[in-house]
Amino acid sequence: MLFKKQNCVKCNCEFDSLNRVCPQCGEINQDLGKHAVGKGVIPLAFPYQIACIVLGTFGLALFSIFFSCIAVIFNVEEPNLTPLVEFGSYITMFLGVIFLIVLNREFILKQFGQLWRYAFGICFGIALIGFSYLYGLVLEQFVPNSGVNENESIIENLVVNYPILSIIAFGILGPICEEVTFRLGIFSFSTRLNRIAAYFIACLIFALAHFSWNWITTGDMDALFIELINLPTYLVAAFILTLSYDLFGLPCSMVAHVTNNLYVIITVIIAANIQGLI
Repeated sequence: MLFKKQNCVKCNCEFDSLNRVCPQCGEINQDLGKHAVGKGVIPLAFPYQIACIVLGTFGLALFSIFFSCIAVIFNVEEPNLTPLVEFGSYITMFLGVIFLIVLNREFILKQFGQLWRYAFGICFGIALIGFSYLYGLVLEQFVPNSGVNENESIIENLVVNYPILSIIAFGILGPICEEVTFRLGIFSFSTRLNRIAAYFIACLIFALAHFSWNWITTGDMDALFIELINLPTYLVAAFILTLSYDLFGLPCSMVAHVTNNLYVIITVIIAANIQGLI
């Protein structure tokens, strides 16, 4: 794996071998073509890439445990337990994401000043929504009344009961945190091995992160079936988001992810209002 440093041919500055240019003099890295990363990939040092991964995986789990303990201490019971853990965890993780972005602002923030990246992000988001809609039609045709997987079911219940908080947490903060984890962290880190392998690794981990494993303990094969038939949606979503980051940068993938999630949440809210649930 490519964790080595190299020296600039012009000013002899030492820098990460995956940087497109020398951070000191701006000389183009002629060796980068060997690794063929996309123009949108942000060249963070690998410890920060690992930090992005840890924050969005182990960090989220630890935050969930922390808020669960808080709930026990203050005797919080359902229906307030789940929203406390879910919303509290995402908000805390978002603060960690902001901290990582500030530490690497010279690499990350310059992309956010280019508005064309946001426009491409909306386009990718619409593409993601379009695929999900078409895949849903296919499922209705061949697997009627298949239902949604556990991840979507939990979020839909929270959206119905806490619409405003859900828009903030799952529509905005969650997608931003996931993009830092899966694109800025997992995908960027994996490109040190191979660009094609990075797509495979990032897409697979993203899909499995939204896959419920509760069927193992319950033995519910119907639940497993629902998870499996919904898995392609997450795999394609991961590919679209990864491609948007690889080509057009972090603002593009963030906007695409937010666009998709906000559409889904707003759709759930409208349907719940029609049914008189909100």
